[in-house]
Amino acid sequence: MLLGFIDQTGANPLWLLTGEGMRYRSGLEDAVLSELSPIQLIRRGLERLEQEPNECVVVAPGETNGEQVSDFIAISLVSLNDFSRPAEHADGEAGGRILAYRKWLPHPKETVAVRLEDDAMSPILPAGSVVAIDRSVTDPLQLQGRMVAAAPEGKPMIRWLDITGRHLILRPNQPSKDHPLIPVEIDSPTHGLILGQVVWSWSCFNEG
Repeated sequence: MLLGFIDQTGANPLWLLTGEGMRYRSGLEDAVLSELSPIQLIRRGLERLEQEPNECVVVAPGETNGEQVSDFIAISLVSLNDFSRPAEHADGEAGGRILAYRKWLPHPKETVAVRLEDDAMSPILPAGSVVAIDRSVTDPLQLQGRMVAAAPEGKPMIRWLDITGRHLILRPNQPSKDHPLIPVEIDSPTHGLILGQVVWSWSCFNEG
C-alpha cells in the first residue's frame, strides 16, 4: 500500500524515511504535486489507488476446484447447533461468511466457521469468538492434544481432546463446575463424537 502510494504521489522515499533531500521526485507531475497540501496529496494518492484493479478475488469454497484464485477464501458461518448436523446441512447462509487466509485452511471445502456461545475455552477463546473447523479428520486418535469440535450425547461444543488410558477426555480450557471434564470410554461407540478439528480462530478481547 505504501509503495503504491509513493508511486502514485511521486513522494521521495528517502525524504519520507529521513526528512532529507527533495520531498518529491523530479518531473512535471511531481512539480504540480509539490503545490498540494498534505491532505490534498493524501486524497489524490488514495483516489489513484482506488482506480487500480483489485487483485483480491473472494470465492466460495465450492467454486475453487483446487485452483489458486486468490489469497483469501469465504467460508460459511453457522451456529454450533447447525454445525453438529450432517455436513451437507451445515453450510447455511443464516450466519453469513467469514474471510480467511487460504493458507490457514488445509481443506477449504471441508471447513466451516462457528461462533462460540460459552466461555469454556476462555481466555484463549472468549465467548463470541469464531473458529474455523476442518471436518476432514474426525478420528480421535489422530487429534490427541488438539482443539476439536465434539458432540458428546449430541451436545456440540469446542474442547481440547486428551486420551488417557481407556478414556477420551473432552477438556475445557479452565475446567469448572459449569464446564467440567467429559470422559468418554474409548471402547464405547464414538461415531459422531468428534466433528472436526479447530484450525483457526478469530477473537475479540475486551471488557465490554
